Amino acid sequence: MYTRLGIQNPSQLNVFEIAYRLNAWLYFNDFPSKSIERNGLISISLDRRRSPPEQWEDFLHELCHVLRHSGNQMHLPKPFVELQEWDADNFLLYAAIPYSMYRNLILPSRECEAIDIIAREFGCTHALAERRLQQIRRRTYQYVIGL
Repeated sequence: MYTRLGIQNPSQLNVFEIAYRLNAWLYFNDFPSKSIERNGLISISLDRRRSPPEQWEDFLHELCHVLRHSGNQMHLPKPFVELQEWDADNFLLYAAIPYSMYRNLILPSRECEAIDIIAREFGCTHALAERRLQQIRRRTYQYVIGL
């Protein structure tokens, strides 16, 4: 998706840039983040009470729903809603910290310092940076040992 949108570096990863390039409507309100897609028009409402990194993560979570899911979750069976939520959380990891951009970073060996750099570079929370770093390291280790 980022390649198609012409997004090549972490500085372009933000709610305004992605919404603009997707021609999506973006709103900030005092209620939990939500999204809707109707007739090809994407609207995402973000909770203005949350920090910018939290809003970025909410945006990506909601973006997954409009790009990959269909149906109103209020009318779907609970297991299907749970599956969509799992998928959106998984999408978030990859969309917030794409490996193609991550691999260009020079990270220190100390995990806490690496997490600080990732969170700053990608504008995400430290918790998300830590999850993605652990995922990448786990997959790298599995590749090295041949699993």
